[in-house]
Amino acid sequence: LTICENGSTSPIRVPTAASTTAAPTPEPEDLPGIAAAGGLWYLLSKPEPSSTGRYLVPTLSPGYGGVSFGGKLTAPPAAIAFDLDGTLVDSRLDIAAACNHALVATGRAPLPVDTIATFVGEGARLLCARAIGVDERDPAAEPVLAEFLRYYQQHPADHVAWMPDALAALDALAPLPLAVCTNKSGGITRTLLGLLGALDRFVCVVGAGDTPERKPAPDPLLAVARHLGLPPSSLWL
Repeated sequence: LTICENGSTSPIRVPTAASTTAAPTPEPEDLPGIAAAGGLWYLLSKPEPSSTGRYLVPTLSPGYGGVSFGGKLTAPPAAIAFDLDGTLVDSRLDIAAACNHALVATGRAPLPVDTIATFVGEGARLLCARAIGVDERDPAAEPVLAEFLRYYQQHPADHVAWMPDALAALDALAPLPLAVCTNKSGGITRTLLGLLGALDRFVCVVGAGDTPERKPAPDPLLAVARHLGLPPSSLWL
């Protein structure tokens, strides 16, 4: 368990155990890093400080199958949804290639892969806008986005690789219904998973364009829950 005091860059290490708690049990509104959508808990990849001035990190509870938030145990999941980029697959090189193609095609200089990697996670439109330094609503992003999508649709898996232990995790969790919930284009995601021979591992794939809003709005995860016929409270991301 890692706790970071508010304003500090040095984490405080404390032993991880089922009995370990980070702080008094907070209310959902105290945790900007955990958005409650109905009964669904959505764990963001970058937790925000709670009103206690600390970062609360969920603790696995051995022997129970749930997760402890400040000592309060959740129920075991009925299904699990995964993010894609940086969670299941390392797609940085293909995304960077598509982004740099779009930049060059629109008369701009290419960017380093590591720079483009910092733009990943909130959809192609915002990625392209960040690459040219404008707001995502700026019309200047449109031709860049069009070139990005055209190239990436044709080259979604040239360099993609599974993240370490991702396949082992999917194998271990195979008894549960598994889904993908990503801000990558839903069509490109299904193509990529098909090229990896992994599409049939998932009963549901929801990506950008499949719902009105992208994550962190709850729409994609609620769509997964509806597809699976499950209450949102039983779905983990």
